[in-house]
Amino acid sequence: MVCEHLFSHQLFSTVDTNALRKPNCFIPQNRWQTFTTTSQATIWTINSSIGYNNLNKPDMKKIIYSLLTCSLIVLVILSCEKNDDYDKQLIISGQLISNTTCKNDLKSRSQIVETPDSLSCVNYSFDKENNKLTIRHINAGFNCCPDSLYCKIELKGDTILIQEFEKVADCRCNCLYDLDFEISGVDLKKYQLKFIEPYVAEQDKLVFEIDLNSDQNGTYCVIRKLYPWGIDSLNE
Repeated sequence: MVCEHLFSHQLFSTVDTNALRKPNCFIPQNRWQTFTTTSQATIWTINSSIGYNNLNKPDMKKIIYSLLTCSLIVLVILSCEKNDDYDKQLIISGQLISNTTCKNDLKSRSQIVETPDSLSCVNYSFDKENNKLTIRHINAGFNCCPDSLYCKIELKGDTILIQEFEKVADCRCNCLYDLDFEISGVDLKKYQLKFIEPYVAEQDKLVFEIDLNSDQNGTYCVIRKLYPWGIDSLNE
């Protein structure tokens, strides 16, 4: 309780110090400017401009409610920003758009082969206006009678994974083909290209990095000398 009965609203009041020792009796400290004690009395200089009933205690419920509201607003804003980033992120998809027939047959018809069969190469070209990456895989190994070729292209992290397949293997021989891929939804950034091929075994694999910020066109090759690669070098 506030001991208003102990002093008047005068600027200076004399208070019995023994009365101040009573239980449940206190004088709010924000009600005075200076405090002076003598041997017989206590003199309080009262700030009369402040009412006794106005304690100005903070409302903790309102503070907690305000903090929770601000936190919720921040979470909503961050969530919206993440969704915007997700919407801006392109979705990669691709397909095999064409392939040659068995290149061993081309050789038998005396056609010119630009890339030796001991190399398996990838030529790539990026169209930044359409976010499209065009890839030619030169000397990919498949069965001589695959019926048809197809692929699965997906993005895993920053790796564009290109998995090559043949529908059947109806002949007891293999040969080399050139495959053309088209991949859309590609950003102007760094990627790793990784090819998974059915007949590579333990030979060098086509796994390499491309930086489309600096190079929109490029070539990467590996040397392979196990069948169906390297037949020409054996005949030389």
